[in-house]
Formats: sequence, structure tokens, C-alpha cells
Amino acid sequence: MPEFREGEPRDDANPSAAGQDKNLPKPPELKTYSERPITDREFLGGGRYGDVFKVKYQTGEANPEKGKKGFKYFAEKRFKTFTEKGESLYGFLSEPTLAYKSAEKSVKVHHELKELGIPTWTTYRLNKNGNRVLMSLKGAEENYFLVLPNNKKEVEGVESDHQRLVESRVDRVENMEETIDFYIGLFKNLKKEIRVSENDAVGIVYDKSMGKIEVLFADLDSVDVIAPNRFNKYLQRQNVQLVEGHIVGNLRRFVEEYMDDGEKKKEYLLILDKKMSEAKEVENDLPQDPMEKRQERWMKDSEITRKIFKDKLNIENVSTTYELISEEGENITYKVTMGNRNASAFDKEGHYLEPEDRGEKYVFKLSDPSSLEEYKKEELSLGTNAQGGTPAPKCFGVGIEGDRAYMLLEYVKKENKDE
Repeated sequence: MPEFREGEPRDDANPSAAGQDKNLPKPPELKTYSERPITDREFLGGGRYGDVFKVKYQTGEANPEKGKKGFKYFAEKRFKTFTEKGESLYGFLSEPTLAYKSAEKSVKVHHELKELGIPTWTTYRLNKNGNRVLMSLKGAEENYFLVLPNNKKEVEGVESDHQRLVESRVDRVENMEETIDFYIGLFKNLKKEIRVSENDAVGIVYDKSMGKIEVLFADLDSVDVIAPNRFNKYLQRQNVQLVEGHIVGNLRRFVEEYMDDGEKKKEYLLILDKKMSEAKEVENDLPQDPMEKRQERWMKDSEITRKIFKDKLNIENVSTTYELISEEGENITYKVTMGNRNASAFDKEGHYLEPEDRGEKYVFKLSDPSSLEEYKKEELSLGTNAQGGTPAPKCFGVGIEGDRAYMLLEYVKKENKDE
């Protein structure tokens, strides 16, 4: 994946820093850019903490004979600061605010992403006041569109790239598969975890003349780069999940919004479905956090229990709570309470009920299909005991649902112990 932006502004405050990205100390020094005349500001996108504009930054005197325009196009993010009344404004306050902390953090994240080889802005520099960041942007403004998920906000008198692309439309994307393949290959081997707190962290640059896209991490104050530790030792799997949700997901939104309906659009959506499946396969081959696996199992089990309650007891659309009684591998036993535990504080005879005693309760046993015969034997034993006068919970049914064997029982509380 090539770097997508070329050229950097001359840095009068630190002239020796220009072009030295590869030799930056760790942590990086905060490079600054000098304030120069900026013209043709065009709104690209914005949110609560800042807005992004396409700007024409004056780099020096124009010299047509030497091919020097005297300016370059950049994207400028203006971080907002907040008054005591909660009002936002652009400006400089003597005391550090959330906006300035976000700006400094985003510069650090930019350095870390570049070290990991993750596409982002080539240039990313603070101004002297620490409340704006200048980001490189190609100069062919008629052909290049920067699409951010949050750039649909309209500003009176200003036409955004989103608006221009809605009008001109996307007719083709030549490199969609290779772009996704690049990210899957990169993220499944990363040695650090990438966390994204907002969906607008990933942007798309569309070159209309070439019919190609470049996906980059753009809103860096909503990105975190986490070093490996015992809590994220399954980070490669989590990184690939990020590709699925933020890279493939944003490309799908891009195609759905900016391409006209037709065979071409269907073709690209099928490609995205295929790539999502491939990313899932890569994810499934990577080590999974046991807790994540358990949560997935519990989610599937809750769907099975809801279906069984509907089929066996005609109970549906009722709030349900689960309490784990026992777990041994795939063998899981839940205490399931149907109904709102706070709905009725008294039983039919007027006796007060503790919260844990409210609602209809059942015991649900779930395991792999091989346990079905064991459940049937237990059901037969319970029936025999009941006929012989030995108290036994009622069995509402055993069977197979999906990939699970199940047994649904009456809940019996005896001497404060679950039976």
C-alpha cells in the first residue's frame, strides 16, 4: 500500500525536522508548522471536538518556470476548545483543555501508526498554539475526494467532498480487493493492538481519474495503539475484527452511498461479502480469548433457550435473566428467570417475595448433541421417582436444537440451594 500523500510544508520553527520522519526519537518530538496564509478553505467533515478543512497552504513564492506553484493542498484539523458554559470555539486558551490533549495524542498515534506500516497521513504537524494539525493532501483537487464517515454535515456556502461525490458519483473501484487483502495481511501479523473508539477513524480517498481508493486512518484522536500485555494476548484476532468492522464496513457504506444502482454496484457488494468471509476465516484461524469464546457460546445458548421456551411452554417476548449454575466444557446449566424480577413483590397469597424469588424460574441444561441420550435417561429417572412418590422436578422436554442437546426442567429451591 503506497503512501498516499506527497510533500510537506517547510517548518520555519524547526527547519531541521522536515523530511526526518524515519529518524524521529521515541517518543517523537512534536513537530510544529509556521502559520502562513491559508486560502480556499473547504469543509470536509467535523464533530464535537474538531472540524477538518481542505486548505491551500502557501509554501513560498510561485515560480512557473521552475514548476513551483507556491502552494500545496493540505487538510487542516482545527481542534475545538470549550468555555465554562460548554460553548465550543476555535482558539487558544492558556490552560490545557481536552482539545489540546487530543491534538497531542493524535500526533503520537500518527507516529506509532507509521512505524507499524499502517496507512495514514504522510504529514501530521501541530501549529505553534497546539490546537490545529496540518495533514498532507494531494493537489489534484478535481480528481481526489477525501470521504470521512462524519463529513456529511453541511456548511452554508461551502461544498464538501461528500457533496461533490454525491453529484459526480463513483463509477468504478479498481483496487478494492487488493486494498482489503493488504489490511488483512497487515493486521493479522501486527505486534500491537489497534483500538478504535469511533467509526469515523477510517477515511477513504477516492481518485476519480484512476478509479482507485486508498483507505487510511484519518481521525487519530479516536485511535489507540496498545502494546502487548496479558490482557490483549489475542490482539491479532481483535485487529482482524477491526478490519471487518471498520475497513470493510466503511467500504460497503462508500459503495452503497456513492455508486448508482446497477450491475457494477452489485458486483462490488458481492466482492465485499467475499472479503468479509475471508476476513472471518482468518479471524477463526487465530487464537481466541477463552472469555470471548464463552461469551459467544452464551449468546447462542440464549437464542436456543428463547426458542425452546416458545415451542415448549408458549412463552415469548418476556424479559429473561440467566444465572450460571455449573459449567464443564460444553456442558452448561443455567437458572433462567422469565419475567421482570421487580414486577411483582408478592405471591398470589400476598406473601412478600425477595427479588431473587420473583418471576418464573427454570433450569436449562445444554451440551453437545452426544449428551442427548444421557438427558433422556435422566428424564426417565425423574419420571420414575415422581411415580414412586419421591419429589422430583418436572421435565418439560429434551431434544436437539441447533448444535446443542437440551433439557428443560422445573426449578426447585431446597434449603437455599439450587436443585
